Amino acid sequence: MKRTMNKKRLWLKNGIRLDGVLYQEIPGLVKTYRSPAFAEKYTYEGHDLGVVYTKERTCFKLWSPAADAVWVNLFATGSDGEEGAQSIGHFPMNTPSEAGVWSLVLKGDLKNVYYTFTLDFCGEKVETADPYARAAGVNGLRSMVVDLRATDPEGWEEDSYSYRGHQTEAVVWEVHVKDFSHAADSGMEPKGKYAALGVPGTRALLPEGNGDVIISTGTDHLRELGITHVHLLPVAENATVNEAVRESSYNWGYDPLNYNVPEGSFSQDPFHGDVRIRELKEAVLRLHRQGIGVVLDVVYNHTYHTKDSWFERIMPCYYHRTMPDGDFGNASGCGNETASERPMMRRYMLDSLEYWAREYHVDGFRFDLMGIHDVETMNEIRDMLDSLPGKNYLLYGEPWSALPPAIPKGVLPADGGHLLDMKEHIGVFDDRLRDSVKGSCFEKEEGGFVTGVAGTEPELRSVFRAFLDKNEKMLPDRRVAYVSAHDNFTLWDKLTFTVESDGSGFDAPEMLRVAVNKLAAACYLTAQGMVFMQAGEEFGRSKQGEDNSYNLGPEINDIFWSRKARFRELFEYYKGLIAMRKRYKAFTDETGRAARGAVIFLETDNQVGYLLPGIKPGDPRWILVLLNGTEEEKTVELPELIPEDMEWQVLADEAHASADALWSFRGKEAHVYMRSALIAVSEEIFRGEYDTFLFDLDGTIIDSGEGVTNAVAYALTKMGLEVPERSQLNKFIGPPLIESFREFCSMDPETARKAVDLFREYYPVKGMYECFLYEGIRPVLASLKAAGKRLILATSKPEPQAVAILKYLGVDIYFDFLAGASADTSRNKKEQVVAYALELAGIKDLSRVVMVGDRKYDITGARQNGLETIAVLYGYGSRQELEEFGAAYIIHTPADLLKFV
Repeated sequence: MKRTMNKKRLWLKNGIRLDGVLYQEIPGLVKTYRSPAFAEKYTYEGHDLGVVYTKERTCFKLWSPAADAVWVNLFATGSDGEEGAQSIGHFPMNTPSEAGVWSLVLKGDLKNVYYTFTLDFCGEKVETADPYARAAGVNGLRSMVVDLRATDPEGWEEDSYSYRGHQTEAVVWEVHVKDFSHAADSGMEPKGKYAALGVPGTRALLPEGNGDVIISTGTDHLRELGITHVHLLPVAENATVNEAVRESSYNWGYDPLNYNVPEGSFSQDPFHGDVRIRELKEAVLRLHRQGIGVVLDVVYNHTYHTKDSWFERIMPCYYHRTMPDGDFGNASGCGNETASERPMMRRYMLDSLEYWAREYHVDGFRFDLMGIHDVETMNEIRDMLDSLPGKNYLLYGEPWSALPPAIPKGVLPADGGHLLDMKEHIGVFDDRLRDSVKGSCFEKEEGGFVTGVAGTEPELRSVFRAFLDKNEKMLPDRRVAYVSAHDNFTLWDKLTFTVESDGSGFDAPEMLRVAVNKLAAACYLTAQGMVFMQAGEEFGRSKQGEDNSYNLGPEINDIFWSRKARFRELFEYYKGLIAMRKRYKAFTDETGRAARGAVIFLETDNQVGYLLPGIKPGDPRWILVLLNGTEEEKTVELPELIPEDMEWQVLADEAHASADALWSFRGKEAHVYMRSALIAVSEEIFRGEYDTFLFDLDGTIIDSGEGVTNAVAYALTKMGLEVPERSQLNKFIGPPLIESFREFCSMDPETARKAVDLFREYYPVKGMYECFLYEGIRPVLASLKAAGKRLILATSKPEPQAVAILKYLGVDIYFDFLAGASADTSRNKKEQVVAYALELAGIKDLSRVVMVGDRKYDITGARQNGLETIAVLYGYGSRQELEEFGAAYIIHTPADLLKFV
C-alpha cells in the first residue's frame, strides 16, 4: 500500500487538558502518556468498551481521558444517502470514571441502530465512529448496535472443528476473499463474496479443447491438495474500497479502518451491518465442516488514516507513536505506526483478537509487520490464545518493519532479532529460505539455488537444521517455511524472469520452469517448521509479472482455476509432497529432535543432501533428501553410516511425489535428475526408545471387537429386540453408548439408557475377559512386558474382573474417581484421566511414553498431556480421520506394537 508522508506537526490545534494541565506541545503530551502514573490511573481493565446490547437496553462506553465532553449520536441508517436516513438523537454521555471511560445507558431495543461519538477537546469538536464497534454501516463511517446472537448461522453452536495439531504440522494456503471465487472460470457463486468460501462441489469452467477433463475448484480443491488452513488476507474493514459499488476499487486490505468489523465489499449486502457478520461466520462454518481451519491476517501495526483515524479522534497522540519532533512514527511505511507497548493499545489488540477467536471461531492469526509491535504484547497474545479452550491457535507474523520503529528505549520490538525473547509457538516468516531457494524477492532477475546460483548451500544447511546449528533454542515452531506470498512476484513469475525457457511467457507450463518449480516446492515442503504457500502456487499462478498488485484489480489478482488443467503435473507434485509431509513426522517434528539428528553430508556446487532420522517407532530409520540445482544429473554417494545393502523407497523424483513408494533402489548410491529432488525413506524402521505404554481401557488395541458386539447383542436380546447380522452389528460405534444405541438402534433416550445398563451388565464380566485374553493382544502384552516395558492402564472405572485380568498380564492400573463411572462422561475427561495416571505413576519424562487409543478424545487426551499417540486403524474411523485427529502413528493390528520393542 503506497501512502504519502504526513507533514511534521508539533502543536495541537486547541490543546488537550489532562488532570487540569493544558498540553499544546505534542512531545510533552506523549511524555505524559508514557509515564507510569498515567498508565496506573487511566488503564481500563474492563472488556466492555464499545457497545453492550440487550433487547431492553444498550450500554455505550468510550475511553477518552482527554475529552471534556462526549455525546452519542444515533441514526436510522449507515449513511445519509440511504432511504429512510435520519438522525434519531444526540445524547450526552456521563462524566467519565477514574480510568477515563465515558458511559451511557439507553433503554429500549436499539438493535441495528447506527451511531457515532462526538468529542470535545478544549472547544474543538470531532465526530468519530467507534473503534470498538462490532458492526458498521456501508463504508464503515457509522458504527452499528448489533445483536450478535442473531447473526449466528444455523449450526453455529454445534461447530466442533478443533485444530489439535502442532503449529509445525500446519500447511497454510493464503488467499484474498475476492481472488478466491471472482474469476469467470471458478465455477463459484456469488463471485468474490464470503458466500462462495467453503462451498463444496464446485468445478472449473474450462475453455474448449479440454475434452472431458473435470477440475475441482474452491474448497474441493483445497481438500484434494491437502492443506490444513486457509489464511485470509485481511477481512477487517478497509478504508479504500467503496462498499456501495459492487465492482469498485480493489485492495488487499492492508489499509485498516474498523478492526472488529468484517469488510463489506465481500458481502452481498454491505448496507446492513449484520449481514456481513453472518456471511463470514457461514464461510468459517462451511470450511470447518470440510476439515479446514481459518487464519486471519491482522494489521494492528498502523491505521489507514493518521490524524483522521478513529484512534486519533478519540485520544489524540495516544494510540500512535511519535518522533521527538512531534511527527508520527512511520515504521509501517504507510504514514504511522501504532504504540502496542501502551496499555490501552495493547488491551485493544488483546480484546480484538479474543473477539475474533470467540465470535468467529477462527483458528489463528498472522501479523502484518509484527516487528512494529513489542515482545511483551506478542507474548501476552500467545498466553491469551493458549487460555482459550478447544483448539491450538496458529500465531505467526512478519519479523520485520518497513522502516525503523519509533519504539521507546528499553522496549523490545517483536522482530527477528528478538525472536528468542518471544514465547514458543510464535512463528515468523523465513525470508532466508525464500531468497536462498528462488533469489531475491526484490530483484526480479536474481536467481537462487533452484536456478543454479552458487553459494546458497550454507544458508540452506541452516534452514534444514531449523537454525539449531546457530542456537539450540531456535525450535522449528518458530519458523514459517515459504517461497511465495501475496507480496512481490508469484513463484511462477519469478521463475519466468530467472529461468531460461522457450519464451512461452507466463501462461504456459513450459517444461524446464515446471521442473524448477517442483524443486522449489521440494525445498520448502521438506523444511522444518510450519509451511505456507500463496494460493495458486500449486498450479503456476501468475500476475503477469506484477510484483505489487495490492490495488490492481481482479484482472491481475484473480485465481484463474483453468490453469489447474494446464499445470496438472505441477499440482499433483504439490499434492504428493504435502501428503508425504503429513505422513512422516520427521518433517513436522516440533521438538527439534529430527533437526538435531539431521545428517547433512552434501553441501556444494548447487547440491544439498541430508538424512533426517526417524523420531517415533515405526518411522523409517532415515529419510533421504537430495536437492540438485544443477543442469546435470548427479550420482550421490551416501554417508558411511548407511549400510551397503540399505533398501530405499522413493517418494519423490523429478516427475512425481507421493506419500507412498513410487519405486525403490538398494545401496549407497543415489541418482538425482537435473534441477530436481530425490526423496526416499529407508526400508529399515526406527524402533524408538519408549519404555512406558499407557493404554485406554476402551481402545481397540486391547479389544477384539467381540467384547463390544457381544455386549450389544446381549442388551438387545434382553430387551426382546431383534439382533442384527454380525456384519451389521460390527458397525456399532461404541462410546458414547447412549448416542450409539439411539443412532444404531433408533431408540428414544429412556430406552437407550436401559440398553446401556444391560450392555454394562455384560461387558465388564464376559466382555473384559474376551478383550484382555484375546489371543491377538495377550502375547503382544507379554512380549512388551518381557522386553522391560512398563504397561499402564488409565481408566475412570476399573471393574474388578478387568483389574484381575490386567494384573495377571502385568498391567498397572490408575484411575480418576472424578471422571465418573460412565463411559459417556469419561470421553470428556480423557486428558484429566491421563494426567492423573501419569502423576500417580511418577512419570516425568513424557518423551518416553506412548499412549494407545483409537478415538479422537483418546488422541486429544494424549496430545494435551504431551504424549505420542498410537491410533488403531481397525476399530473406529479411517486412516484419514485418525490423521486429522492428530494421531502420531497409526497401526493395523496388535502385533504392530512389537515395532516399538
